[in-house]
Amino acid sequence: MLDFTEANRTIGIIGGAGVAASAELVRRIEEKITAFGAFRDSQHPELLLYNATQVPSRSMYLEGRGESFVPGYVKAAEKLKNAGASFVAMCCNTAHYARQQIADEADVTIINLLAESLTAALAAAPDARRIGVLCADGTRSIDLYGVEAAKLGLAVEIVYPDAAFQEMLTRGICNIKKGYHRTLPVSDAERPAHLYALAAANLVEKEVDAIVLGCTEIPLDFAEVEVAVPCIDTIEVLADVCIAMAAGSRNLAK
Repeated sequence: MLDFTEANRTIGIIGGAGVAASAELVRRIEEKITAFGAFRDSQHPELLLYNATQVPSRSMYLEGRGESFVPGYVKAAEKLKNAGASFVAMCCNTAHYARQQIADEADVTIINLLAESLTAALAAAPDARRIGVLCADGTRSIDLYGVEAAKLGLAVEIVYPDAAFQEMLTRGICNIKKGYHRTLPVSDAERPAHLYALAAANLVEKEVDAIVLGCTEIPLDFAEVEVAVPCIDTIEVLADVCIAMAAGSRNLAK
């Protein structure tokens, strides 16, 4: 069983992007810790979730169509830190465009989900040379995962779906926000899982060695999507790192 008392660290989560994905992250943290043997409330770490739903769209900003989300995320990180968070997890891949700036201005450690997810992809496919990324339009528009791979010195090519399949992927992400993953049958053409499967298949056709689900709304309806290569669930990655940091097995370096 994990011991969270010695490290005495509180998890802080900037959620609201999306709301369902943030709730799923909290659920998975609880589920994993319970699976490690926790059977009392006191055996779980303290956790703060702040749903920053009124912050401008990350994707629209990066596409040049909206206001900056950065000030809102800085305020959210400050609120979490002032409420007692020892570190912060941002449940939005696209927001990591400004991760370091937000961490510096709020003076708090923020988990680097992009780096953690790329590391997980290479662990799942050690000889990978081409890593596919399913993500929001904003993340893709600035090749956010490609930039991170270059920073890490990784000799991999980041591959995105063709334009028609990116449009399907975006529809799937939007349909999660509409709750279609709960209300539509799997056979429905607008069911997120159906749209995600088409986009993932397009990446496999491009001969990727692994796929990163680079938007936390994708894993919410991806469990039954059959893909021929390893798929990295960024909610799962974020949950694992949150737990490790709360337990003190990972440092709080910014």
